[in-house]
Order: sequence, then C-alpha cells, then structure tokens
Amino acid sequence: MLVSLLFKAYTFKAKVPFRKHIFYRQVFDALFEAHDFTKGESFNRPKHSGLDIDDFHAVLRELGFSSAKLGRVDLSKDKILGLLADIRERRKDIKFQPGDFLLDLVSTVPLFTCEGSEYNWAHKSVQDYFASQFIFMDAKKDQRPILSAIYNSEQGGRFANVLDILHDTDPAIVRQTIIRKLLQDFVVHYENSYNKTFPGVTAAALQARKQRTFQGKTALTALRVTPEDMLPRKGNAGPHLAFAKLKKIMSDIGLSPKNSMGIIYGFSSVETLALAATQENRTGTFLLPILAAKKYDFVSVCADHNTMLAVEVLTENHPIFIDDDPASPLNSPENFEKTTAAIRSEVVLDYPKSKIALHEIEKEIAESVERDPLTSGI
Repeated sequence: MLVSLLFKAYTFKAKVPFRKHIFYRQVFDALFEAHDFTKGESFNRPKHSGLDIDDFHAVLRELGFSSAKLGRVDLSKDKILGLLADIRERRKDIKFQPGDFLLDLVSTVPLFTCEGSEYNWAHKSVQDYFASQFIFMDAKKDQRPILSAIYNSEQGGRFANVLDILHDTDPAIVRQTIIRKLLQDFVVHYENSYNKTFPGVTAAALQARKQRTFQGKTALTALRVTPEDMLPRKGNAGPHLAFAKLKKIMSDIGLSPKNSMGIIYGFSSVETLALAATQENRTGTFLLPILAAKKYDFVSVCADHNTMLAVEVLTENHPIFIDDDPASPLNSPENFEKTTAAIRSEVVLDYPKSKIALHEIEKEIAESVERDPLTSGI
C-alpha cells in the first residue's frame, strides 16, 4: 500500500521529497486533487463532505491523533463515526456530516480501506503523519503536555514515527521537550550510578555500563531450555515456551511482562542450561534510534551485543538484577564487561556530548523567552 501511495505522490509531482511530512502532504494533495481522466482532464471528483482541501486536512489531523491514542489503525464503522462526530463537535468552524466524510475516505480521497464493517488506515505511517501534524498545527498550548505524556508512557514507542515526522516538521519543539527530558534523565543517571569502587574494572568499562544501563532494568538468570521449548506454538498462540517460562520467572521479581524483552543466549539442539535476560526499558528510550538516524552527535550505535558470560555464574530460575553492587557476581573483574554486553542497547548516549547538547537546548529556550515579541514595533 505504501508503494502505491509513493507512486500516487510521484505522478502528482515528479519529485519525491526526503522529508517525511512533505512526502505525506504530497500524497494527500495528490489524492484530494485527483482528476478522473475518464471524464475529461478538468473533472475533479466532488467530495461528499463538501469540504475544501484545508478543512479536509484539518479533520484528518484530528482523526489521526484520536486513533493514534487508541493504538489502532483498524476501526469499526461505529467507532470511526463516533470519532468523527466528536471532531465535528470540537471543530464547530468545519461543517460536515461524519457519514459523508467517511464515504470520502474510501472513495474520493482513499486514505482508508474498508473490509466489511472494518475501516483501516491505508498505512500506519499515514495515520502517524496526520497525528504529528495535529500536534504541530492544532495542539497549541497542549503541545508540551502531549509530548511529555508520550515520553512518560510505557507505550510511548507506539508514537516513535509520529515524533520522527514531527521532528522533521518542527525540530525546535521536539528538542525543547522530549530530547531535553531524555538528556536530563541520562545526565542524572550517569552521575548517580556506579560511583562505588569496583576493583579491577577500568574507567572505560564503567562508562560503558553507565551508558547501557540507562536503557532500563535488566535481570539475568539460568534457564533450562529444550529444543521443543524454542519451537513456535500452534497457531502462533503467544511466545515460544522458553520465553513464556522466562516471563513468568521475571514477573515474579517485578519486571513487567508487557514492557519487557526476553533474550536467550546459547540454546542448542539439545537440552541445555542457557543464559537468559529480560530487559524492561526505561520510558523515553525509544527515542534513541530516532536520534541516531537524525545524526545527533551525542548518540552512537553499539557495535557488539554478544556476551561470553558463563551461565555457571547464575543459579537456575533465580534471576539477579544488573546493578551497581560491587559484591554482585556480575560485577567481578572477570564478569563486569561480559555482563554489560548482555544488556540490549542498540544506541547509547555520550555523557560529555549530552551535557553540551543539554546546555545548548537550555540556552535556546532562554533566548526564545527573552526575544522581543513579534508585535514589537507595530
């Protein structure tokens, strides 16, 4: 479906923009302005809703954000009509009938598909675009609370592409809210962890551990795994049995099954005692891959995630957290770096560069407050 949208945008304007928000606006314009060449080049399909391109876009922004909050790209007919009725109530300046607008969405401006009584966004990225533009254009005084809520949500990763597109549209608001918060949290974490004495552990190893543990809480255990445990369950009914076992063990020590990721190292074709890890990510860290893609100099990609930590260090079915206790067997000189490598963290933050970036953001915020208002001199 995304390929067909790309083709539609290209036929409308023979140039594909690199910035996401411009690309999706071009897709929308192409669909809204589409001519029906079977009836002559000058024929435009009339819209059932009677809305012009700007008002149509405004309703879609509201619909994109409302449905993104639900975490759904598929909506029942009753649900989408209810959302459109709520939008009509909020946007009294735009006159339309929900049923007519829905008809437009599957016919004259086909950004949705319809299967029976289910209506689906043509692609999740289209929903993400309109949600991002709602935050940019319509949220106004609520921009910062919305972005803060996304950052602090355990399910904030659902909005990763929304924030990616918003960053292209308005990088300043993203920098001054969630990037600032991320850097603040990292600096606090870095300065307040692993400050004890770890004999035989290098400064570089301590730095790497501080960087990776910012990702969240990680616990390790020894897990007995059979080849059958790693087979897919019938009808894809949940995770492999090995991961189901791991989730049960880790949930007993307080790691959220909903917001954690299991990793099993060293399983084989015979029954074995494998090293297993569960990681519960810190809120906001879903931003790290986005910042790496944007080429911020305070982020870097981790080169190695392999661990050579011996499973014998651990006790079967008795998980132990990776923490800054010098007495932990995971923090002995021979195990410290191997333990760090068991922490899944694709991207890490650089402490000195993060402090510099945070200072620059604070300065940017201060200058925006001190700047003469636009009305000065009128």
